[in-house]
Amino acid sequence: MPRVIINGSRQPILTQRKTDFDPSKGVTVTEEYESAGDNLNGLAVTLAQRRVQYNHTPNGRKSKLVCSFSGPQSGVGEIPVDTWQLLANEDSKDLRTLPAVHNLYLNNRALFEEIDLAIKRDLKEEEVDFQGDATALALFRHNKLGITSYLLSTYVLRHTTNVSNVYNSNVADFGVNLIYTTGQLLNEVTNGNFWLFPMPGRMRHKIENIPEWHPPDLETHWGWRKLASQETMAAGNRIDIATEYWLAAWSKFIYAVL
Repeated sequence: MPRVIINGSRQPILTQRKTDFDPSKGVTVTEEYESAGDNLNGLAVTLAQRRVQYNHTPNGRKSKLVCSFSGPQSGVGEIPVDTWQLLANEDSKDLRTLPAVHNLYLNNRALFEEIDLAIKRDLKEEEVDFQGDATALALFRHNKLGITSYLLSTYVLRHTTNVSNVYNSNVADFGVNLIYTTGQLLNEVTNGNFWLFPMPGRMRHKIENIPEWHPPDLETHWGWRKLASQETMAAGNRIDIATEYWLAAWSKFIYAVL
């Protein structure tokens, strides 16, 4: 931060400057000012306008003001703070996307369509020829019970970068809405050029061992869709940039593959 010049003969005197780093808060620079008499009010107003935290102790003989800046606001280089979360997610899927049902569609299209028509016509079970196929019978019975979808447990990788409010760009702004393979995802989130603190090895191990689950077709692509980042003001004139990668079988007709 450039030194603040206050009109008048009694200028604030910088008596101490301290730099602290916290892995959860980043770099904080603390400056202490003193002034003969009550002559720090102008500095206090300037700091308030810049949303800089301070503690002002005015006194007719000697006044003191202590203020704290996020790193770059005081001329110290940016040190982003990275937080990684691998969260469980519940994805609602159509019953017809079950591998067994999808195989029925691929291997016996006529029976699949017959079951589909029987469901639409609200036929009774004894009115339908299931050809001894257990999947066809289960599909019919589930639809009769109103069970047309199911929940599939999957994952969301969430990353939050905490930076000062003068920070310019972030990898969160690139690749939005693209589908990453697991390998492409890991190349991005473990790259030391993108993050000061890349994703931990424990999370990498877990992601590498998530089983692939999706219907055996050519229309979907199993991978991680990168969502647009969210930015929120945080304490200390800083910004939280949150990015999520969602794991699922995504339509290649709708989404592009990286």
